[in-house]
Amino acid sequence: MGALTKAKSCLEHVLHRGVHGGIRSNSGHFDLVGLRSTCTEYVHSDIAILESLDIAIDVGAVFNFGFSPSGHLVAAVGELPCIALIDTQRGKLVQSVPVAHLDCINFTKFINDYQFATGSDDKCIKLWDVRHLKSELLTLKGHKGWVKNIEFCQGMLITSDLEGSVIAWDLKRIHKTKVPHRPLLHFPDLVRIACSLQEDKLVISTKYGHVLIFDNLRLDSLPSDFDYMRKKKHRPESSYNRMFVIRDHSSKLHTTSSMKIHPKGWCLATRMQRANHSISGEMMFVDNITFDADSSDEESLPNTTSPEKIEAIYSSYIYHYASSRSPFHPTLPSLNREMFRRCDLSSCKNLSPVFGVQSQLLASTVESDVAQGIFKEFAFSYDGRMICSPYRRGVRFLSFSKNFNEICDISASQTALYESAVISTHSHFVFTTAASPVDVRFVSGGEDGKVQFYGPRL
Repeated sequence: MGALTKAKSCLEHVLHRGVHGGIRSNSGHFDLVGLRSTCTEYVHSDIAILESLDIAIDVGAVFNFGFSPSGHLVAAVGELPCIALIDTQRGKLVQSVPVAHLDCINFTKFINDYQFATGSDDKCIKLWDVRHLKSELLTLKGHKGWVKNIEFCQGMLITSDLEGSVIAWDLKRIHKTKVPHRPLLHFPDLVRIACSLQEDKLVISTKYGHVLIFDNLRLDSLPSDFDYMRKKKHRPESSYNRMFVIRDHSSKLHTTSSMKIHPKGWCLATRMQRANHSISGEMMFVDNITFDADSSDEESLPNTTSPEKIEAIYSSYIYHYASSRSPFHPTLPSLNREMFRRCDLSSCKNLSPVFGVQSQLLASTVESDVAQGIFKEFAFSYDGRMICSPYRRGVRFLSFSKNFNEICDISASQTALYESAVISTHSHFVFTTAASPVDVRFVSGGEDGKVQFYGPRL
């Protein structure tokens, strides 16, 4: 069925529901809001398998995907130091780079429709152009650990490694083969980073499920603002780079496997696994991250929570640099509900750093616990109404309601994500998913090297 025929079929179905299903306002006129909701529900509720592609020869197990801004191309990287470029319209492999790095490739990110970056366990980031893939454009060196994340924000390429370094590369000031860069932050147990599409938030997660959010982000002053908070024991007068901490919602769930910010910046979804691999179990949490403008103002602390106790946890973990280099530090003290309340430590003496503590849990769900210790990447749909998450040998589609409503329209009493579909298509466990930035299409990959596309069955 051609695209035009599909579109016509969808429109006829929706109009039929509009005429016979009562999509009208109280005045009797056609209700455009109701029509939009019907269209959304129809398109999102019937996700099916589209094209399938086996690229195991090129990348081995698939670790990560990166869509171009137009959605026409997707780059796949993984276990082997290779890159595969796939045409999303046809589901065909169009180009590949047999030897792109010296080790496995963990992450890829498109900067525009032609240029993209890759990060590897060889501690390097490479820039590529899809029109000239015979060699990389640039190789960026500066990390001391495996590169696990790449973001593009405010004209900067933001990268992080598992040694805890976050580096900003100024792509506007490239001189021959050199790119000016500087360290932004350092957290000894950093796992993942993410930037909002609005470029106003930087989120950092740690091995024990702490999520640190810099709101009203300004990258050029972030290092100095953060240093000021640590040394002066209170926030700078500037309204930029306000910092908040969201803790894990279960004392036994620690490591943040992956996290994504809602396309409209409304919430943060995190997939977490237990730090102790002998105990199975993974969860996904969705937290509100729309902070009030006055949320950094000083407030009195709950009587049951002392700032010294909160700070002791911070200092024993976040700024614990050298006393232990084991993969996992001793388990942190469990936190009660009162300690999730927003706190301001600016009035307390001899305490560093100064953080806000927030937890506004909106929804959660239990995830599959197979392939423990492997990062599993999920994805928001382009409109933020669906989440596509790795689920055993396939994917699971989640939403905030049965009708695929926006998260802002769901009932306050609802705390569970709605499972709309489970599709099993792979022969081995799925490690990663991604979503098109322009329409309701998804892609999955995993241990078997197979790439599977999904979309509405119109």
